[in-house]
Amino acid sequence: VELWAYVPRSAINDGNAHQLISEGTPGQAFYIGFDGTGTILAGDNWQTTGSSTGVAMPFDTWTHIAMTFDDNSFISNLYINGTQAAQSTNFWFNGGANDFTIGTSVDLSAPLFSARIDNLAVYDYPRDQTSIKADMFGTPDLSDPDLTLYWDMNTMDGSTIGNTATNTLSSQNGMIIGDNGSNSYISSPVQYNTNALSFDGGNNQVFISPNSAYDLSGAFGGTVEFWMNAASLSSDFATILGDRGDDGTRYSIHISSTQLGIDNGTDGAMTTLDLPDTLQATGVWHHWAFVYNGANQTTVYLNGVLLGTIAGTYNGLSGEQLTFGQAYDATPGFNETAFNGSIDEVRFWNYPRSPADILANMGNTLSGTETGLVGEFSFDEGVPGGNNTGLTTTLDNSVTANNGTMQFFGLSGTTSNFTVHPLNAVPLPLTLSEFTANREDDESYLQWQTAQEQNTRDFTIERSTDGQNYTAIGTVDAAGNSTSVRTYSFIDRTPQPNANYYRLKQSDIDGKFTYSPVRVVNFPVAGRRLIWAAGLALLLLALIAVAAFGWARDHARAASDISAQQQARSAASRLAGELQKFRLLPLVLVEYPDAHAALAGGDAAVVARLNSKLELLADRTDAAVIYLIGRDGRTIPASTIPNRPIGCAPCWRRSRPRSSPGSSAARRRGRRST
Repeated sequence: VELWAYVPRSAINDGNAHQLISEGTPGQAFYIGFDGTGTILAGDNWQTTGSSTGVAMPFDTWTHIAMTFDDNSFISNLYINGTQAAQSTNFWFNGGANDFTIGTSVDLSAPLFSARIDNLAVYDYPRDQTSIKADMFGTPDLSDPDLTLYWDMNTMDGSTIGNTATNTLSSQNGMIIGDNGSNSYISSPVQYNTNALSFDGGNNQVFISPNSAYDLSGAFGGTVEFWMNAASLSSDFATILGDRGDDGTRYSIHISSTQLGIDNGTDGAMTTLDLPDTLQATGVWHHWAFVYNGANQTTVYLNGVLLGTIAGTYNGLSGEQLTFGQAYDATPGFNETAFNGSIDEVRFWNYPRSPADILANMGNTLSGTETGLVGEFSFDEGVPGGNNTGLTTTLDNSVTANNGTMQFFGLSGTTSNFTVHPLNAVPLPLTLSEFTANREDDESYLQWQTAQEQNTRDFTIERSTDGQNYTAIGTVDAAGNSTSVRTYSFIDRTPQPNANYYRLKQSDIDGKFTYSPVRVVNFPVAGRRLIWAAGLALLLLALIAVAAFGWARDHARAASDISAQQQARSAASRLAGELQKFRLLPLVLVEYPDAHAALAGGDAAVVARLNSKLELLADRTDAAVIYLIGRDGRTIPASTIPNRPIGCAPCWRRSRPRSSPGSSAARRRGRRST
């Protein structure tokens, strides 16, 4: 069973025990509540000594409480805000015939009290911690056959609380007793949204208890990344986040109107990196990644692109407290200026992430179980700009599960509260096991594999020339559902000069999407000109071949006897040999520097030299004519008849009169005969 509860501290003023939910036989019942000292109670038989769990009940804040029970092992676990808080190894209760009850004990003897409850769910199996965390702010799968009851407290009709679990529906509706429900409804901030957290530049601060997971002290360093939208900046350094405490500073990250700064806690000074002059630093969301190499340098990426490096070795301290928006204590203005703006998706990794890693998921909300992810604060709870009073716990969605506390936030209005920040994507049930992009001649060949797919729709191939602005260039349908390896490919037939950045946008049938890592394929400009020139030569040879073949065909048709047919076959054989010779011409032409110069707009002297070379080449190969053709479709140089457009009737020789060796004039006349 799991639920959200808001209990004011005044509820313990009467010194009595109270029960949030209960079921079973009195004296042998199951329930979740708290005693007069503020300790959470869990059933009459949580332990042999009684019902106390030893866990303090959080007051004046919205708290997620979950309790699981395994009927085979008698193990019961208590989770607070997705983190295991207590365990009983000999829990039991007698369900009895009493109703499932909210707000008092099953026999109605426990005193009533003021509190709020939201999103109550009951499953008929013990859920694990990962499953509990996944649904805390979202709606569970209502068709789950193991979900026997779900009251979202939104489906109400007078005194009836509607059950929306499709397995049981109205059979598990609830009934409000006392005031017929007229005074029992109130708005709740317990809901999932694509939020960020807004800091007012005063005393707003997120405080996270000490944990060495955030030290960036993996074998080769670590990475911290986040989205940030500064409302205002000045010449003073504002604190974005810091791993620092009473013992000193491990590291902290700061920003001014012109610089980034890192305090590494060792030299008493801020080590800085200038911001680009063209950067709009305020009023715009930017993604920042700080990759520490574990030794003496932090590499900074802005929106997935390398910005620069900051030298310095982090202090050897470990396990200091972590804060966002301000220095290590909650005193306004302590040490550095408090941050004024919004922060989102703060993530800590225990290894240095590559540029491809950063680009791959900086626009995604993560699942929290990614390899190397040791801290993730998404701020996706609450109503953006609404009344979020009491929603003061910010969740660490990673396996570390070290939740933070929001201190001194107004939690109402557009600042000092949750604010809207939709990311590009959410995780998909798809595993991309490989993605490669390679140059093949003048094309890019992309290939990727998936290890599994669920409800996938398609892959959109996106290309960029600067690594930041992408355009869709094609789409490949996905498998939909698959548990085996699937291979896909795509050919970009018109890549751009120089660097081409490619990524896959993987979309599912619900319209959700995520991005793959980025791959780069280079096409140097000189190489492309070479390929283009060779392509033109091949085209000309194809035209020559077509015309020559037509001549051979017509000649054969005109022959009316066997001898003529034999001559035709002999002519065709000779033609094949000639064509094979012509196929080698592009390989020769691309070696001529004058050919490159002429295509690039060379002067008359270049064209004249190339005319002579083409004439000599045509003579040596018995080619009727060789053209070099510009982008406008007109010949640049040629072995004969310069400046003739392609569309005109070419001059072909049906026969070539022999001339004496060395008679160039005769050879020229022979080539110009028709």
